Amino acid sequence: MAKKERQPKTLEKQESQLSEDERGHMMGTIHVCQRVLHGLTGVMISAFALIVLFTTISSGPFVQVTGRGLYFLILAAAVTSLVTWIVRVRMEKRLGNETHVVADIMKRV
Repeated sequence: MAKKERQPKTLEKQESQLSEDERGHMMGTIHVCQRVLHGLTGVMISAFALIVLFTTISSGPFVQVTGRGLYFLILAAAVTSLVTWIVRVRMEKRLGNETHVVADIMKRV
């Protein structure tokens, strides 16, 4: 009985029929998305550091309200980061750029 030879799976690259203006617009959008992701990462780290700092100093009502607000800021930044990441991955896929393996999941969505 002969064994079947497995051929490695390759991703089919789609030829994009985008004009230069559309490609430029998409590249600009990807750049903006990357800057937004970097900024939101800084916001999340700063908010977390402030929560730790405030709760170390005191546990009064001001700290509780501020901590809760910073917590919701972190949640909002995380959701915004996820949406921004999805937009960036879709733009990169449309341009035909290589993305991380995790991004391949997004084409099934």
